[in-house]
Amino acid sequence: MTKPKGRSRMPRGVLSTKPIYVRLMPGERKRLEAISATENRSMSCVARGMLVIGMTALEGASGTLAATSKP
Repeated sequence: MTKPKGRSRMPRGVLSTKPIYVRLMPGERKRLEAISATENRSMSCVARGMLVIGMTALEGASGTLAATSKP
């Protein structure tokens, strides 16, 4: 007997089958934990948000990035 999957906590369209693992220094992890506790969100959610903000800032600073390049 299979258990129903239930509701996903990921945003729609997220590639759940291709995770990216990131290694953090101890101080960076503590900062991430503190931010996630303050915002009452998971560390994964906060880290993804930071990554998206960083990519956007980098694209704006350089004018080009992966958004315009092909894999």
